[in-house]
Amino acid sequence: MFGWAIDACDTSKPFLCETIACFEGEWRCNDSSKCINDKARCDGIQDCDDNSDEQKQNCPPNECVDGLRTSPSGEIFSPGFPNSYASNTKCEWRLQLGQGSRIALQFNVFDLEPLHDVLLIQDGESASLADEQRYSDTKTGEKWISKSNIVILKFTSDDKLERQGFHISYTLDTSIQNCDRIFEDFSGNFSPPGYYGSDFVTYAPDQRCNWIIRNPSPNGIVSIQFSRFVIAEGDILRLYDGLAVSNSTIGDFSSEVQPPTSISSSSPIMTVYFRSAENSRGAVGFVIHYQQSCEGQKISVESGSIESPGARTGIAPRSPFSCSWDLEAPQNTDGETQEFILYFDSLNLRDQDRITVSSGTSALNSIDPSSSTRRIRSKNGILTVSFKIAPERTVWGSFTASFSIDCPTLNGLSDLLKEPVYTFGNEYLSVVQFACQAGYVIQGVSSIMCVAGGKWSAEPPNCKRAYCLPVPTVDKGYLLSITGLQLDDRLTYGCEYGYRPLHTESICTSSKKWEPNPACQLIDCGTPKPYHEAIVMQLSNGTRLNSRALYKCSRMTAQTFGAPPYRFCQANGMWSEANFHCRETACFAYPLPHGRFDQISESVFGQTTVIADRGFQARPSSVVCNENLMWSEIPTIEDVNECLTPNRCSNGACQNLIGTYNCACQKGYVEQWTSNNSSTNANNNNNYYYYCNKNNTNNNTNTNINKKYYYTNNNNINTNKKYYYSNNNNYNININININKKYYYPNNNNNNIHFTSYRYDNYPNRKPHCIYGFVSNLCYN
Repeated sequence: MFGWAIDACDTSKPFLCETIACFEGEWRCNDSSKCINDKARCDGIQDCDDNSDEQKQNCPPNECVDGLRTSPSGEIFSPGFPNSYASNTKCEWRLQLGQGSRIALQFNVFDLEPLHDVLLIQDGESASLADEQRYSDTKTGEKWISKSNIVILKFTSDDKLERQGFHISYTLDTSIQNCDRIFEDFSGNFSPPGYYGSDFVTYAPDQRCNWIIRNPSPNGIVSIQFSRFVIAEGDILRLYDGLAVSNSTIGDFSSEVQPPTSISSSSPIMTVYFRSAENSRGAVGFVIHYQQSCEGQKISVESGSIESPGARTGIAPRSPFSCSWDLEAPQNTDGETQEFILYFDSLNLRDQDRITVSSGTSALNSIDPSSSTRRIRSKNGILTVSFKIAPERTVWGSFTASFSIDCPTLNGLSDLLKEPVYTFGNEYLSVVQFACQAGYVIQGVSSIMCVAGGKWSAEPPNCKRAYCLPVPTVDKGYLLSITGLQLDDRLTYGCEYGYRPLHTESICTSSKKWEPNPACQLIDCGTPKPYHEAIVMQLSNGTRLNSRALYKCSRMTAQTFGAPPYRFCQANGMWSEANFHCRETACFAYPLPHGRFDQISESVFGQTTVIADRGFQARPSSVVCNENLMWSEIPTIEDVNECLTPNRCSNGACQNLIGTYNCACQKGYVEQWTSNNSSTNANNNNNYYYYCNKNNTNNNTNTNINKKYYYTNNNNINTNKKYYYSNNNNYNININININKKYYYPNNNNNNIHFTSYRYDNYPNRKPHCIYGFVSNLCYN
């Protein structure tokens, strides 16, 4: 009971709880969210947010739910049968028999309101929609057989018209055969369990069958023919040439791989293994005819294939054999004979192997290893193929062949098609090529083949006007002109800044495409290479359009002349040509005998001094670098004759030498030298001179002169001249001076060495010269 009452304010509660009230004929959801029509409860459709309207405990009791039925037979009636069932009725029955069993339903009476009242039959515990059967009309007298051992029946009626209902009998299906058998009869037939020869009854799922066909002769052969083969996806049929071992497998066949119409073993045993998947949907199955021979096999079908013994395994029979096949095409619907083609797909014949093909009493062809014949036509609808191996033979070959009736004549072809080109007319394996008139393109396939069964592999194509649609959009570009959208129309296009078109124009082709495809390519000139002995120093915008490459001469002593040292990335993707070049910008010093340039290099119109070594003088003393990068004069270094100076050697005779001189003192005098200046580091030759000083020592005393002489390089001295030279403190005047005296480095007093540096073409060459009056006692090369 719900409602309101007035009370004192100070006794009011902090909150109130309430729920909705439902009218008569309504039902309130458990979460009190809303009220629904009571007839909508337990109708298989969720109306409440919490799904309470479909929960079993909230559903009214149903008298037609009988629960599980496990008896091998029984009856099922709709509620109230034989009277009409009630509206809004829901019933469910579950039939479950032993594993591997199948259940047969017989519809004795079946009368429901079409489209509104439904009996749903579910085959299996968790069947898919494909395994459910929905009945909503008159089915009286029909029979239905399950593929599993569980069947669930669900009946639902609406709130409108009612009918009488149904009376269904169910029984255990006893038609299932034992599928593990050995056949030793000369010939016979077998099929998978549940095969009824009907398009509406299928074999059961989850089956494993082994059939063994045995020829009692140890050298015998077994052959089988398939008159029908339809199995479900996932199911498999495997043939063994002998017992079921891996190395004797002939082949696996399925819904996608069909077996040959006729196949023969090379041994006296053939094993046929069949497996249907646990969840197989089933199919009508197959029929196999077997015989203990491969002779006289009669095949009357519109298309098929035959194989000789060992054609797949490569195993030859144990003894010579003789096989024959009588092929006959059935008459057409008008009772007329149908011609057909026999085509040898493979021929693996040995030297004396022969295949004879005849029609009635007429021999048509004899095929041996050298034959080129592959196609044989039967004009009367009959062919006999014979393959016989002589007893004296120990090895033999094999073959496979297929046959089919012709395909129908292609009529009603489009007028826009050109004349079709056939390889073999309407015959089996003939290929037909199609092409359209100018301005049109193929709509469909361009070629079809006559395949097995006298059917074309596809419908002939049509032709339609060739339009190149849509109008292409050019990435990074735009259309400039277009003549149309049909075959051979043309378009031109341009590109945005920094891009260039790959082609000048595109054409609408028969493939309905613009070719070549309009496209713009980024202009990239690539890394610029050295140019006229100059290298790149800087890029203004990478390698893209209008980027400027700044060049600099690769030699530090050169500069660019002519045009500015720039190259530009052009629209054609190439760097521009430029009229600049590199050349030297200065005159350079070079080695001078007994002298040097004061500067290593001198710029144009610059002047530099020419410095001579001591004892020499430069002519001229300075030179200028002219605009042709050459010195104004070629300087020379001349020897100074010191003996021209008066009184150069007092008390002795002056003798001029290259770069120096010598005083030959009178007896009783020795050489001495002095300077006019107090500084011993003066650079002027006139500051130093020799003179002869009287020797105060007696003749019996060894005199240690220790005076060193200065000799220049590469100047010859008279080898016959005797010079004074100190040697171990003994005065010896008979020492010959080596005219090829090298430069010397002193042992201790490095301050006595003066170096003059030359530099020419970046190759240094340093030569030492001792201070005037000294020589070193170490030679160098």
